[in-house]
Amino acid sequence: MKRICLFAGYDSNNIIHDYVVYYLKELSTVADVYYMADNEISDDEKEKIAPYVKASYGINHKKYDFGSWQELIKIIGWEALSTYDELILTNDSVFGPLYPMEKLIEKLEQDKAWEVCGITEECSIEKISKTYIVNNFIQSYFIIMKKKIFTQDYIKQFFKEYSYYPSKADVVLHGEKKLSKILIENDVVIKKVIEKLYDPFKEWKSLLKAGSPFIKKSKFINKEYNTKYETLYNYNKFIDTYATYNITLIDNYLKLCNINKDYFNNMSYILVTIIENLKHLRKKLFTLNIKPYRKEIVIFGITIVKKDYKQSKFKTINK
Repeated sequence: MKRICLFAGYDSNNIIHDYVVYYLKELSTVADVYYMADNEISDDEKEKIAPYVKASYGINHKKYDFGSWQELIKIIGWEALSTYDELILTNDSVFGPLYPMEKLIEKLEQDKAWEVCGITEECSIEKISKTYIVNNFIQSYFIIMKKKIFTQDYIKQFFKEYSYYPSKADVVLHGEKKLSKILIENDVVIKKVIEKLYDPFKEWKSLLKAGSPFIKKSKFINKEYNTKYETLYNYNKFIDTYATYNITLIDNYLKLCNINKDYFNNMSYILVTIIENLKHLRKKLFTLNIKPYRKEIVIFGITIVKKDYKQSKFKTINK
């Protein structure tokens, strides 16, 4: 099986971090890797990843991950891409893989049915005029496509038309959501690794237990996420239990972000997470949520009524 991987990177200080070098090293065991950063990259930085990539580039195109993949496609060309059996799209927004990349690919290849596969599925809702639209999509931090799909004209057109969008919300709308929408419209068999609709920005422990090969970087560096639901208290011990990943790669990155790894074990962090989890527990015990797209009534932890738009659409590999 011949694979190509298009890797999207970004760092405000123009650095390729050690956790990224490790990820690229692992990817190189299963694919020919091409790296594109949405920022300038010095020769010294490129030298870090030279043993693991076929080529590396740094262009300040400001189009986020889909823009990096688009730029790599322009450089490589569809003719060269079509000589590969599978295409991997991924980025540096995750720590991992938490176990060898070869094991993940082996797991995917045991299922012969999928044409496009991701790790996690997201379900969101948009209100257009007075109508609520449900969108299920594969999250784009790791997507793998078979040749019969990525060589289709609708995929080529998608990347040709992709443009600059001013916000991450727009990138999700015109990138992640649109790509899955196009695949669904063309009856592509889409599967995923994780069965349930876990939020990778918050429910990192549940994902590891379920066999996810990645942890979202934002869980550690974004305060909006690191206090929500599943705490980072003693994260090193938890990762050691469920993965073979070198936790020093996370610790070193946190240090560069001026985050002390011990912060997640101190009392102030623990108190904040307790408060947040108590709020979450209260919702599990008492909930009255009546909306056009969601109806939920919970009293003393007993669900009286529940109808939620957030339903899984894509099947899980090997199931």
